[in-house]
Amino acid sequence: THLNGNHGEIRIGQYKVGLIALERQPLLTNSVQIDPRIGDREWAKREGITSFAGYPLIADDQLLGVLGLFARHPLDESTLRALGSVVLQIAVGIKRKEAESELVWANSVVQNSADAIVGISPHGEIISLNAGAEHLFGLTLQSDAGITFLDVVPPKSQQTVKRSIERVLQERSPEYLEFQYKNGNSEVIELSM
Repeated sequence: THLNGNHGEIRIGQYKVGLIALERQPLLTNSVQIDPRIGDREWAKREGITSFAGYPLIADDQLLGVLGLFARHPLDESTLRALGSVVLQIAVGIKRKEAESELVWANSVVQNSADAIVGISPHGEIISLNAGAEHLFGLTLQSDAGITFLDVVPPKSQQTVKRSIERVLQERSPEYLEFQYKNGNSEVIELSM
């Protein structure tokens, strides 16, 4: 209810929720109206709020937020256990959503890059192409399914490119290579895992 008010943004260490974030420990009180850590005790009295339970949302040792529950009746042990059992699931869900958003952003960056970015399997088969690679090599995964990276390299450069790919796979370090591809253009490319 206070999303646009004083409680719209709570700093770490501020109010009960901020203390939970700071200490990374659950907090429970069944006497909200007299608790000095409540920032707006008048609101609690006016609304008849008597209890508060709060849990830090932590995943991979990262604090993601705080789950807080105010109630108009005392919170018993079963309610606290129920809240405690869902906080890890909520934190993991938040973390997964963040990872999905980052992946969507990264895929967008890769796909819209003017640089050619090609994903190849350990056997050399092209498994992904961004728009830059499609334009540079004149390929699409739909029409050129099963093509290998060596198929875009003229025969005279294939052994050099193949050895470079093998080194990158073994050493897991990038390697720069200049070669001419089948349309006659020459490029310096970075091979990396």
